[in-house]
Amino acid sequence: MVSPVEPGFTGVLVTTATGRVSRACREALESFAELCSENTVCEFAGAQGVHDDSRLLGVQTANDSGTADTASTLSPKQATPQAASWVKVHDTGVRNTFFVRIELEQAPRPVELVKLLFERTRKQGYVAVPSCESFFPIDVVCKAYTRHAALALADHVSAWLQAPMSGTHTKPCRFAVRFRSRNNDRVQAHDFIDVICRHAVPLIERGLARVDLTEPDVIIYVHILGKLCCCGAVPRELHHLSSPRLNIHACIPRLAVQEKRAFGEPRIHAEPVADHSASGKRRRVTDSQAERDGKSTGISSCDGVQAESNGVPPP
Repeated sequence: MVSPVEPGFTGVLVTTATGRVSRACREALESFAELCSENTVCEFAGAQGVHDDSRLLGVQTANDSGTADTASTLSPKQATPQAASWVKVHDTGVRNTFFVRIELEQAPRPVELVKLLFERTRKQGYVAVPSCESFFPIDVVCKAYTRHAALALADHVSAWLQAPMSGTHTKPCRFAVRFRSRNNDRVQAHDFIDVICRHAVPLIERGLARVDLTEPDVIIYVHILGKLCCCGAVPRELHHLSSPRLNIHACIPRLAVQEKRAFGEPRIHAEPVADHSASGKRRRVTDSQAERDGKSTGISSCDGVQAESNGVPPP
């Protein structure tokens, strides 16, 4: 039986585009296990707490003698065959969504895992995980209450909003917040966004961070999954590695109303969602039925103008 996600977990939140959850879980497990065996098993065993992005990504580095050597010193056949036991899948309680984490002391950060997975799928032509829609690195899992989120995010927001260096000058880190709630109608987006912005206020006042909704350097994702809150940050370089098949924006509706608030800034609303209310659906059904019967209805579905009952259009 798959165990549920618990507060304190770190890993990757995987959402599937279809209802084939079992197939997606199996393929994600195989991909993560194979990825660990080929690229990161020796780093997991001997890194001793030191994480080097170039080594984790398999980039060639120069040793003391000046010659180039690869990151991995073990071939896939020489890697530990129990890599699959390191990868655990947990139930989120939300349809088509599951949580993947690696139970190793020297495991890399979730962002590095997603980088590796994106690089792998790009080289293989997006064949490794065909039924997965999005991958989100998750650094914080807590209860879906603002007081719990405020405590859990205290040490992470400043680490996520590290100002990039531009020559000898430090540029402010541009960031945005994306919010989505599933299986929980009581939470409000602006409450959790306010929590993040309160932690970012010291950086904003010092000019080290600012809100940019068009071209952010970092996007902080907040996923409410029932009674749990999952948060993580995605840098811009990870967006360049994504693809239409593995779209990191796939879970965020473009036309959904999202409230984004920063220190001293008003709320900004996106385009309103098209009206799909129950009354609108009934109205369209009534109109189509009337057209088939050759009769007219009392209300016009396009502009809501009162029409005559005899079928003559209004003046």
